Amino acid sequence: MNVVVCVKDVFHSHGLHAPMNGRGPTGIRAPNRADECAVEMAAQLREKHDGQVMLISVAPPEADEILEMYVGLGAGGFVRIWEDGLADVDQYGVALTLSRAAARFSPDLILCGERSVGDYGTGLIGPSLAERLGWPFVGRVSSFQVGVGAAIAHRLVERGDKLTIQTPLPVVLSVSREANEPRYPALAKIRRAWRETLDLAALGLTRDDLAAAHSPARAVGWAAARPRPKKLFAPPSTASAADRLRMVSGGGPARKAQDQFVEAPPERSAELILAVLKQEKVIT
Repeated sequence: MNVVVCVKDVFHSHGLHAPMNGRGPTGIRAPNRADECAVEMAAQLREKHDGQVMLISVAPPEADEILEMYVGLGAGGFVRIWEDGLADVDQYGVALTLSRAAARFSPDLILCGERSVGDYGTGLIGPSLAERLGWPFVGRVSSFQVGVGAAIAHRLVERGDKLTIQTPLPVVLSVSREANEPRYPALAKIRRAWRETLDLAALGLTRDDLAAAHSPARAVGWAAARPRPKKLFAPPSTASAADRLRMVSGGGPARKAQDQFVEAPPERSAELILAVLKQEKVIT
């Protein structure tokens, strides 16, 4: 069984910087968790059914180190597609490029991460790729099994429930970041891996093809999330000045005493309950 996994590098959340001068976000490059889970699934599938696992990525040369880490999880090699015209391409152009690259390996299954973290993260690569290929698509997959000509995918839905879907092969699956725990990259697998770098011409594409696939929607702004301010205690205005001062200096109103648990015989328990009811003036 031939499996292709679409991967990409992302920017670590701790070093992410907002876009400037019309360019995308910048920061420290890191693997995408959902993509790691997808490669792990592909590696486990190859161990059961033989075949090969190939990675493809639309990424600049700076991403090679991250792609090597994906390879170390169990892939046989990777193809990186890049040229200057791909710098500003959107998810539809990326899907077109990935579809041409994936077709070179005649895959039975294509996996990709559900969405990228630290980037625009639209989550549209998987469904757009399936549409280009004319294949079925299942998203938010947490696990799956492959049989003769079909796959059984378990999909995460609301409230932690799982939906089981049967789909014919070939199929595109987008894998959830909660799917599994990826193994540690192996240096020996990285050394044995096959590598190739392609441009658009090698895939029979031009920049006009990418422009025709471009979405009319544009990202026009980017703003970092503001830290949530801490709530400060404000004493009630109905309290006296002395009580308000006491509350502020003490960090807030006095806390109510915690409930007490007493183990006692039935007669003694009844006496204690009666005393509390009288203290709270529930009975007289």
